[in-house]
Amino acid sequence: MHEANAVKNAFITIFSIIGAGIFIAGGLIVWPHALVVLAGTMVGGYVGIRYARQVPERTLRLAILAWAIVLTGYAFWRYG
Repeated sequence: MHEANAVKNAFITIFSIIGAGIFIAGGLIVWPHALVVLAGTMVGGYVGIRYARQVPERTLRLAILAWAIVLTGYAFWRYG
């Protein structure tokens, strides 16, 4: 599970860099806000990895499933 999470994060990083490049090239970035988001993302990523490794795999799977159910329910309620 942790290896799959690492691969997923690598792909997200690659696509985020591509997307950021497109927005930067288009001059669509508000830099003060973007730098705050960047700092929060970096800190959250490092802290999240530390805690994710301490969580048992079964608990992590159940938490991901619960979150998916909540988001699906919200989407049906909000947009359905």
